[in-house]
Amino acid sequence: MRPWPRGFHFDERSSALRVRWHSYCVCWGPPNRWSTLSLPIPDTVVHPARTAGNLLQSLVDAHPGILGTVVAWADGRVFAHAGRTDHAFDPMRSGAVASSLLALSESFSRESLGSAANYSSIATDHGTLVLVRIAGHGHVLCLWTDRSENLAMTLRYALDAGERLAAALAA
Repeated sequence: MRPWPRGFHFDERSSALRVRWHSYCVCWGPPNRWSTLSLPIPDTVVHPARTAGNLLQSLVDAHPGILGTVVAWADGRVFAHAGRTDHAFDPMRSGAVASSLLALSESFSRESLGSAANYSSIATDHGTLVLVRIAGHGHVLCLWTDRSENLAMTLRYALDAGERLAAALAA
């Protein structure tokens, strides 16, 4: 009796247990020593997260006032992120907080105005944050800038990025 689940096969060359799932190859270490799950994405596969990450990075590179961006699922898991090299942030934490904050804004909007929120913004002494729901997808875009950008420009960057991401994810 084999020690691994049905659908898996043991690769003699690399001593790894493998299973094919769509275009991904999920690999574990030798069957007697289970290691962490890895999902390598081949260069020939254009993954939506890679496309979104490239789009976000081009946005950050084009506008020096943008410090960072995160695209997260509605449940807070990070889908893609990009940021300036001189600005450190935790994308996992930022994605979770952004998703929760936009959900709270939407709840308040429905209670007070009877309408769904399209975006939410926060202005601070150090910069501005804008959260946008990406239309047609279960994603939230969070974009933040330093003080050199005003709220209107930050909002414009975020709304334009949201539209481009929606188009890229639909393709």
